[in-house]
Amino acid sequence: MRSSTRLGLILGPALIAALPASGRMAIPAAPDFGAIQGPSNSAILRCNGRDPTTAIAGCTAIIQSGQSRAQMRSAAFVNRGRAYHALGEKDRALADFDAGVRADPKSSRALANRGAFYQAQGDLDRAVGEYTSALGVNPRDFEGFNQRAN
Repeated sequence: MRSSTRLGLILGPALIAALPASGRMAIPAAPDFGAIQGPSNSAILRCNGRDPTTAIAGCTAIIQSGQSRAQMRSAAFVNRGRAYHALGEKDRALADFDAGVRADPKSSRALANRGAFYQAQGDLDRAVGEYTSALGVNPRDFEGFNQRAN
């Protein structure tokens, strides 16, 4: 049976202080995942990891596989963007947040992470706009409400 590609939230310490930890997107792995075409469990585990360099490698493998669903690609772009931000590579981080939104325009987490990026850069008007867009996609996104209020 194929694993669900519903994306959850990882709660815990922030990968980067400026971006909330809950903005990370968990990409599910399943024991039978290798039996179907798609990214390997190893790539998924690395992409979900806390080490930025390892996360970049895992997320890149998922993105380049070309066999993952839009939601998984979006999550991989967002996680890789967070990893780039942690390494101080802001241009690459923003490019990945943008790609995450393009991959899944209905991902409130991708929009909220892009908002968190703008907030960390001091561009509060754009940040509020992104948080508002996230809430437009998912009115129950409590993190979007919380981040917009900050």
